[in-house]
Amino acid sequence: IVATYARGFLLHDNTGDILVYLGNTAHEYNVGNVVTVAGATSVYGGLLQFGSAPTVELVDNATVTEPTPVTIDGSGMDGYLDEPAIRYVVYTGKLTISGNYYNVAVEGATKTTASIQYPNTGLVPEEYNNGTIKVTGYLIGISGSKYISTMATKVELIEEGEEEPEE
Repeated sequence: IVATYARGFLLHDNTGDILVYLGNTAHEYNVGNVVTVAGATSVYGGLLQFGSAPTVELVDNATVTEPTPVTIDGSGMDGYLDEPAIRYVVYTGKLTISGNYYNVAVEGATKTTASIQYPNTGLVPEEYNNGTIKVTGYLIGISGSKYISTMATKVELIEEGEEEPEE
């Protein structure tokens, strides 16, 4: 497991990456868990995922090294509509929190809005609402034809007048 969110995790092996969606069920899986997953797969958001009550078995634990994120701007977000794929990225934008929706307006995006999907508790504090943030995480598909779903691994508030945090 290379990343988690409140409704599942992202699985990586030598064949690629796949989202494991567990629904509203709370889970105890963590980055570094080695698991086997069995179940039906389906396409959601333009990408393949396990999503219909998969069976997950914890096998071992391993060390996970995050890849270097690729910086994506507004035009890159818009381009994602044509070529969705799981990608490890970093982007900056203005956060708007409305209920369970964490939308990020990335400057220059005219067709899309970034969306932090089901963030883990504490990852995106309420006081970040309406602030400029830097998001690092995995793009995991498209929702509602314009929302670019992100499984965030790190979210930082950028204070007004402050330089963006260093990597």
